[in-house]
Amino acid sequence: MNICFLSSKIISQPYFKFVLNKNHKIRKKTHICILLTDLEIDEKTIVKLKFYDEVAEFCYKEIHINDNIVINGIINDTYEIEVNECYKLKLRQ
Repeated sequence: MNICFLSSKIISQPYFKFVLNKNHKIRKKTHICILLTDLEIDEKTIVKLKFYDEVAEFCYKEIHINDNIVINGIINDTYEIEVNECYKLKLRQ
């Protein structure tokens, strides 16, 4: 089972882009958009995050550098986390 739950701070500006499929004959489900950013787990550990489609659109609007988030995702072959769910934490001061 490959499930990952993390809570930490975004340390890089999220990068949003659209993914275009040039071969329209392929009937497989492809992603429309992707958002890439980095999450700092502790002072020495940085994890790369990938958000797709609806989650990417939500995070592009709501998530910014230095925000604290909670994610649920899977670790892919290149040791990046493909995020399925993301929530922004509102910390009390």
